[in-house]
Amino acid sequence: MTNEPVRIRVLIVEDDGLVRESLRQYVIAQPDMEVCADTEFGDEAIQLAQEHAPNVVLLDMKLKYSKVSGLNVLRSVLATSPSTHIVVLSAYDDDDLVFPALQCGAIGYLLKRAYPHEVIEAVRDASTGHYHLDPFIAHKIVTRLLDQNGQGTEPSELKRLTPREREVLPRVLQDKSNQEIAAELFVSVATIKTHVSNILRKLDLRSRYELDDWWKHQGGGT
Repeated sequence: MTNEPVRIRVLIVEDDGLVRESLRQYVIAQPDMEVCADTEFGDEAIQLAQEHAPNVVLLDMKLKYSKVSGLNVLRSVLATSPSTHIVVLSAYDDDDLVFPALQCGAIGYLLKRAYPHEVIEAVRDASTGHYHLDPFIAHKIVTRLLDQNGQGTEPSELKRLTPREREVLPRVLQDKSNQEIAAELFVSVATIKTHVSNILRKLDLRSRYELDDWWKHQGGGT
């Protein structure tokens, strides 16, 4: 007798019924996932998280039919179930939603324009403790770190990067391959390899793993 593989338990918190059902179908179609519950209400989401201890929560930040906001759901779930990882799936990319969500502990932030396979990839990444951000959100965070919007203090290491290296950096932090980055920026793979090597050298790092760790300590993973 063989043991069945452990599935990733997903709680879906989404106020749009059609989107919620679509997410459910995406998830249950995966052999390594299951939907343990879904809801459109924040208070019920908190109760369901306590009851089911999901591995991952797919969370809409603006729950229009709920007295409890998505941000309060995020805070409450992580307070009562620290092992649960939360991926925000939102139609909004406003700073006053993105940064509080990440600061409160969201491990992922996707926009609702994401394709189904991107949502599934984010769930898998989150279940193993890996961050997954929409490229636009990653760029927004790096831009803030670079102090291009006048907020905060730019880490001195980042001042060494060229404009092109600053374009490459958020994509590397998204764990994109050199081939994927090259395709997005319309350059050769060899060029991207050179940029990545230069980024690591200028930041005094030896690998993408160390870059990810450095990024978290700068606030990108909080």
